[in-house]
Amino acid sequence: MNAEQKLARDSELAVGLLLGPDGRDYMVNLEDPPPSWALPMDLRYIGVMGIRGGVVDWAPVDSDPETLRAVLSAVPAFVKYAGEKLAPKGDSVSWITRLAGLPDERG
Repeated sequence: MNAEQKLARDSELAVGLLLGPDGRDYMVNLEDPPPSWALPMDLRYIGVMGIRGGVVDWAPVDSDPETLRAVLSAVPAFVKYAGEKLAPKGDSVSWITRLAGLPDERG
């Protein structure tokens, strides 16, 4: 199992990262089928980004500077996406109360 597969398996939420010929990066949810809009585009797979243990993590396919730039530039959009997907539904007061009661294991 490679690093991308491990991250995708171990994450609470993971996306595949694609890079367009114009340098624009795209995210696709790994739980969904491949999007039809991506098929006619000349996109290059560059890795996986996910939330693992409450921390943003990524696994690029290589250490090429263009790949690393694209992966790192995707972080803000991914954090926004993850916040929307993982936000608690329903009673937020109850949720924040439970969150505040969790032990801090950061050491």
